[in-house]
Amino acid sequence: MNTYKSLAIVNINTGIVRLDRDQVRRRKYNLRNIKDDLFEITMPIQFKAGEVFCYDGSLPKTLVEVVGGDELTTDDIEKATLDIADFIEDEKVLAKKKSTAKKNKG
Repeated sequence: MNTYKSLAIVNINTGIVRLDRDQVRRRKYNLRNIKDDLFEITMPIQFKAGEVFCYDGSLPKTLVEVVGGDELTTDDIEKATLDIADFIEDEKVLAKKKSTAKKNKG
């Protein structure tokens, strides 16, 4: 995971980010907490020029300056993968319940 400082407005659609409390507060509806300050992007997020954030991926050098690195551990990646799989399974169960409720109602 690299630490970036945005040089312009940066839009990120997917991936995993590490953010501080204030950054999370402003983007909480577009993120899903994985572990402590590690989040999965569920809907696109944006950073204004000058913001510092960590992102698990590379970004165009015209938009950001790399200011540090911090590798994700294998455990972090496995945990994120399991959390995403659990989320998808929960969504399937919820959709099935709604479908059954709609059939019983109608």
